[in-house]
Amino acid sequence: MGIFKDIWDFFFGDSDEKNDKRNRTVYRPPRAPKSYGYCCGYEKICKDGKFGLNDKNGNSVLPCDFSEIKEFDNKFILIKKDNKFGLIDIDGNEIVPCHFDKIKKFDNKFTLLEKNNKFRLIDKNGDNITRHIYDELEEFNDYIKVKKDGKFGFIDKNGNEIISCIYDKIKKFNEDFILTRKDNKYGLLDKDGNEIISCIYASFPYSDIQKINNEFLLVERKNKYGLLDKDGNEIISCIYASFSYSDIQKFNNEFLLVERENKYGLIDRKYPRVIDCVYDEIRNFKDSLILVKQNNKFGFIDKNGNEVYQCIFDEFNGISVKKDSKFYMLITTDCKFYVVDRKDDKLGFSDNNGIEIIPCIYDKLSTRIVYVKKNDKFGVVSEFGDEILPCRYNEINNLTKIFGNIKIEKSNEEDDENKFKSSKYDKIGDWIDDIYVLYNSDKVLHIGIDGTIIDITVS
Repeated sequence: MGIFKDIWDFFFGDSDEKNDKRNRTVYRPPRAPKSYGYCCGYEKICKDGKFGLNDKNGNSVLPCDFSEIKEFDNKFILIKKDNKFGLIDIDGNEIVPCHFDKIKKFDNKFTLLEKNNKFRLIDKNGDNITRHIYDELEEFNDYIKVKKDGKFGFIDKNGNEIISCIYDKIKKFNEDFILTRKDNKYGLLDKDGNEIISCIYASFPYSDIQKINNEFLLVERKNKYGLLDKDGNEIISCIYASFSYSDIQKFNNEFLLVERENKYGLIDRKYPRVIDCVYDEIRNFKDSLILVKQNNKFGFIDKNGNEVYQCIFDEFNGISVKKDSKFYMLITTDCKFYVVDRKDDKLGFSDNNGIEIIPCIYDKLSTRIVYVKKNDKFGVVSEFGDEILPCRYNEINNLTKIFGNIKIEKSNEEDDENKFKSSKYDKIGDWIDDIYVLYNSDKVLHIGIDGTIIDITVS
């Protein structure tokens, strides 16, 4: 063997030395982590396929334990480990542990965390917003639409529950309203989550709904229009072919006051009856008459819009109209005017032809009276505080035959109590309005709406 080894070593080198080198452990210095740019001011490094962060001095802020590191926003860094996501702050403190399947921004204000198809929200400080874990979260108007146990509701941007998760379906109806479904019935919420129409319709009846001021909702159904009040109660069924008013106000039990181009009209609550918007002013008057103003003059129409008296009167003072320095009062139901006469500071009435009906012997005209009681006796007081009939009647019936029936009880009006406090009445009844009483110190005259005149001598 010796001669062959010598020949081998001559040509190929010392074989024993080579074997020693093969068996010798060779020291190699560790590889430096590779830089991958910067993240939130830190150097992003990679070692053995894992990422970490170093500060500007090369000190480790986050060890190379993560499969993904990237900037989330100006406060948080997104990290991924074992195929789960979490968040740390820019100082390296853990905000959200790596337990979540997805983490993403929500509404530019919040962070959405998803785990096992369940969702919750945190704010920019990492604090929980949602008190519950939801199946779905979705931006919806100024709120957040949420789903829990198969039902939908709303929370606000602070996580407070606005609408409980009770609806099978929620969707936008228009800019102001939200359509809801519950137990296969449809209803309506306003954009603030207030219930306007409860879920009572098998199919929602209205194709469009619009707000008119804060009192009414204009609704459309089969190309016909109607009105609901703000609580969803039907005021006018969908009977009108068009409805283009800029404002609507309550007028009385029969009509609504409507406005178009600064002119007023009336629409019937029950029937397709319209008084056109041609008047500058419309007021309730009495019985079947409506006071209107046009071209700065007053007149009267009936409930069908027919002209009863042309707009020729200069003034209206609540109970009478004035023309050519004369006052006219509509007292009776036959729509005939009584002219108020005045002679020597005394009042009376004549008809349109100047024929005297009631002589001018009375001091005052009252259109409001009230029954009073003192020392178990009944009397009558005018709106001016004058005692028309002194408290001498034993029974109220003696007075109701003249002025009409009214229940005597303590008045709720403070002004009434103050007005008659000095008189020290034991009880004051409710006011009787739209009554016409002429009186002086010894005579009282009542004109009824049927034209009956009752003359009473005060003794």
